[in-house]
Amino acid sequence: MIRTVSAKLILATGTAIAGVLIAYTAFNAVSAKNNTEREVMALATEKAAMVSQQVATNITEATSAGAALAASLSGFVEGGSKSRADIVAMIKTVAPQYPSVFGAWMCELIDGPHPTTGTDALNKEGIFTPYWTKGDDGKMEFSTWTIKPEDEYYSAPLKSGKAIITSPYLTNMKKLVTSVSVPMRVNGAVVGLAGVDIKLDDLTAALTQMHPFDGGRVMLLANDGKWLAHPDKDNLMKDYADAGAADVKQALADGKMRVISGLPDGAVRLVYPFTARGMNTTWAAVLDVPAATFSAPVWQQIYNTVIGGLVILAVMLGVILTASRMLIGKPLQGILAAVQKMAGGNYREPIDHHGSADELGSLKGALEKFRHQLARGEALKDEQEALQAQVETDRKRQGDLEQAKAEDLRHFVEVVQSRFDLLASGDLTVRMNEKVAPEFETIRANFNTSVSALEDTIRNVVHAVYTIRSGLGEISTASNDLARRTEQQAASLEETVAALGDVTRGVNDTSDGANSAQQTMKLARTDAEKGGEVVARAIEAMTEIQGSSVKIGNIIRVIDEIAFQTNLLALNAGVEAARAGEAGKGFAVVAQEVRELAQRSAQAAKEISGLISMSSSQVQTGVNLVEETGVALSKIVDRVVGMSDTVNEIATSAQAQATSLREVSAAADLMDKVTQQNAAMVEETTAAAQGLAQETENLAAVVGRFGLGGAMARGSGSPAAMKLAS
Repeated sequence: MIRTVSAKLILATGTAIAGVLIAYTAFNAVSAKNNTEREVMALATEKAAMVSQQVATNITEATSAGAALAASLSGFVEGGSKSRADIVAMIKTVAPQYPSVFGAWMCELIDGPHPTTGTDALNKEGIFTPYWTKGDDGKMEFSTWTIKPEDEYYSAPLKSGKAIITSPYLTNMKKLVTSVSVPMRVNGAVVGLAGVDIKLDDLTAALTQMHPFDGGRVMLLANDGKWLAHPDKDNLMKDYADAGAADVKQALADGKMRVISGLPDGAVRLVYPFTARGMNTTWAAVLDVPAATFSAPVWQQIYNTVIGGLVILAVMLGVILTASRMLIGKPLQGILAAVQKMAGGNYREPIDHHGSADELGSLKGALEKFRHQLARGEALKDEQEALQAQVETDRKRQGDLEQAKAEDLRHFVEVVQSRFDLLASGDLTVRMNEKVAPEFETIRANFNTSVSALEDTIRNVVHAVYTIRSGLGEISTASNDLARRTEQQAASLEETVAALGDVTRGVNDTSDGANSAQQTMKLARTDAEKGGEVVARAIEAMTEIQGSSVKIGNIIRVIDEIAFQTNLLALNAGVEAARAGEAGKGFAVVAQEVRELAQRSAQAAKEISGLISMSSSQVQTGVNLVEETGVALSKIVDRVVGMSDTVNEIATSAQAQATSLREVSAAADLMDKVTQQNAAMVEETTAAAQGLAQETENLAAVVGRFGLGGAMARGSGSPAAMKLAS
């Protein structure tokens, strides 16, 4: 059981500091956990984006190769070159140019036109299906295949009319590939398909070798939810069956990132959907972040905080222990030792009461006065004993002479003896009120005066004890009131912090809305400016068309003049043929045909000239309308710029308000914490005051053995007894 004030003060203070350190450690742990999660997820997102970019680059390279092959073959056939042997040679050059391309191919349609000629690369059904593949050693191998109309590479591009990339699949040689299939067009009509096969094995191996976050994994999912890259090769081309399957499916559908928790090893899985130019589908990069990546920094922060807190606690307890011993414990021990010595009858050792102006110093001063009074009483007792011995000697020498006064002397000695016995027992109310012989009157008066002075001294000590106890009671009451008010203030501050948090969230929502509006206005401004550029190019194109129409009109006029001259020459030729008679008859027929042809040419030139005039008029109308559109777009751009500036001002103001509210909320939160700390300190002060009151009660018990006039000092344990004693 703790008995000393200093020990109680140490216990209360140590408990309070330990509580604060525990709360601070918990707060630091939560903050470190949140910060670590944000940083790790941001880094994981960045790594997933890098992986998706790497995959997209490889896919884009392959789709570009397929598109280039289809365009080259289409141009080759449109140019009049239809040799199948030449096409086979062209396809052979594609795969060696691209590391990720496994094979290149072309096929004509099963039921469509066959624009190529020759017997090369025909399959069993007689359809042109050349296919070049690249081996692991880089050597090219040639083959053909049988077309299955339901296969994705064949049916999908014919249905959509666009290039597609198929879902990944395993070949007969257990190679993981995907195909790029592009329609071949000749004069606008689809006459076949061309494309490349992309080998995904190297990409899969590269991804599975990545181990981010010291133990993490990088994987790849296809659009149908099948694994394209996985550390366990047995899972390749199998459906995703781990935790969060519904989230993975949703991510592939809407293209938004998902974070999956609850994996068996405690890891967090990041699903990052992506696509690329030329891809008609969505794949997803999957990145597993080990649980240790989140927990290790948090435990390190907790360890550092605990070590620092223990050091602070030890230093604070040492300082408080030293201060309490020097300022409270040591003075009280000195007072207690002095009182115990006086209670044992030792009144010779002085009490040092200098150098301290507080209640303990006043108590020491009162005890020093009390010691002087007790020492004086002891001296009087010694003198009385000496006097009694002298009287006894005189009585023996003058027995006969003092016989008359013997009774008075005996009575006086008995009275003195009884009074000193009462005084020795602690009764300070004793007085010599009996009538004595005149020669003993001085002794009686001195005895009564000494005892009265001693009684006053003890009474002063009792009053000092009461004053200290009363002051401690007031301190305790004030501390309780202060604690209650501090708790009320802490509750009010907590409500204020909560209200500020709601306001801050509202302002943040406003700021986010303003930022979204700002981005929308920027996009609208950009689109409007692009529209203006398109209008300008349209005006230039129509102007060029108008110029071309003028040139065509000039050409038509030349054709008209040629037709007129031809008609005139044919007429002259007919006249000359008529003059020639039968010999020129056949020539006359030819001249007539030439004349009719010239007339038809002139008529056609006239019709074309009319159409060109009409086209020029319509082009001019289009130019005017486009110019009006450009003016309207310019006005729209100006208004969009003005609205963008206004939205920028709104966003800036909302952000400033959000920042200010966050600062106010942080300050209120800090005030709340300080108020709670003040409440803890008030409770510690109350506990210390109660401990000092207990020590004061002990001192009151020590001085209570002395009896005082009107009431005994032992009854001074209550305010009523103290008033009676005064």
